[in-house]
Amino acid sequence: MTCRLTFTGHQNSVWTIALSGDERSLYSGSGDKTIKEWDLADGTCRQTFTGHQNWVWTIALSGDGRSLYSGSDDRTIKEWDLADGRCRRTFTGDESWVMTIALSRDGRSLYSGSGDKTMKEWDLEDGSCRRTFTGDQSLVLTIALSGDGRSLYSGSHDRTIKEWDLADGRCRRTFTGHQSSVEAIALSEDGRWLYSGSNDDTIKEWDMMSGELVRSIDPRLCAGAKIANVKGLTPAQTESLLALGAISED
Repeated sequence: MTCRLTFTGHQNSVWTIALSGDERSLYSGSGDKTIKEWDLADGTCRQTFTGHQNWVWTIALSGDGRSLYSGSDDRTIKEWDLADGRCRRTFTGDESWVMTIALSRDGRSLYSGSGDKTMKEWDLEDGSCRRTFTGDQSLVLTIALSGDGRSLYSGSHDRTIKEWDLADGRCRRTFTGHQSSVEAIALSEDGRWLYSGSNDDTIKEWDMMSGELVRSIDPRLCAGAKIANVKGLTPAQTESLLALGAISED
């Protein structure tokens, strides 16, 4: 596999990207407080969106390709007009960083997950917060919507995944098994399987019918070696063996 293009221009880490529906543009959000639109034909930066006061953690594109939404460390969500690059409006209400956002398929609602341990549903017609979901015990790092629009899933720094009923806002069930923060989640198109990626270096596959863990994938070189009772290791040796998956922190 060869690298065709390298996009350079941000002045800090790139935390999030999104691809336009026509696959002509790529959008990126950065720790330099900006969002950039890149031309996928030649790699040039078409425009830069400025207005956030801190890192941009997450972005999402509307289904009609006219709007972009961004969540930031400055505790706000912004809606941008892709035609002229201006900020149409700002959503406020989160009490900490906005770490993750997702749009409903009908384009009527925006969901956000925050460092204040909550998720919010925003009405995209009038910009109001319809409701707040509470139950996570730490930062909400990632969210995903089911294809049928009936469920919302959240991954948290508290090591769990939660399934939320969008009809009444209650938490239906909690998936446990990760040993560190859950950083990413994705659903299969038919809604049968959920996949989660964690800071514990594993990916887990969950059966959404039963709620059971199907398998855990650990890509580390020596994962599963389960070497125990190792004594006399230096801190550097311990760190290396942990990184390889040969030993556990326990």
